[in-house]
Amino acid sequence: MRFSQFEDPFKYLQPEMTFAQDLARSYYAEIPLHWNEGESSADEVDFSHVTLDISFCDELLDTAYADFRQFLSVMQIKVDGFGKKIVVRQGQTECFEAYVIRVERDGCEVIAADTEGIRRALVYLEDEMHRRSGARLPLGEIKRRPFIRERISRCYFTPASNVAVEERENELADDIDYYHDEYLNRLAHDGVNALWLGATLRYLVKSDIVP
Repeated sequence: MRFSQFEDPFKYLQPEMTFAQDLARSYYAEIPLHWNEGESSADEVDFSHVTLDISFCDELLDTAYADFRQFLSVMQIKVDGFGKKIVVRQGQTECFEAYVIRVERDGCEVIAADTEGIRRALVYLEDEMHRRSGARLPLGEIKRRPFIRERISRCYFTPASNVAVEERENELADDIDYYHDEYLNRLAHDGVNALWLGATLRYLVKSDIVP
């Protein structure tokens, strides 16, 4: 079998990655057009004034809670001790990343057995309000679980791993921040829960015995 390798004619003619600047911006930067216009329907609850009651504390959730508070701030949802309660607590669910959301007239309860279930639930709340163009949620109980367990992504501009050995780079070996916080936040909102990092084995597992 004959093997041929050709140079990509467009390798050095790629446009500037201006979209990288967009991905570095805050996920929530401005309030959407027509936000909170109109009244809530009979099967919706208004959450334009809330109280956060978070009992599920874990450092793995710091970024998820920060994102949710940023969402509330940008969407001009008032947060103090007098609004409808949004309770976030740990509880039994059917599998990893599963969560339960219960919405009643006096507030909302978010339940998950693990940190990633809580993360997915908070994203769901944000998305549901976006779908309804306002700080409102549907009455009732929502139960969700992952259909695909591992949802893997790769950075859009990491060094190629399929080039000649002498040109190959490791994205863990330089000072470029390929996965800055806001980019990771966007991946989380898109449901990504794992990253594919490219690196050569001899860099990851250095050995004097087997150089």
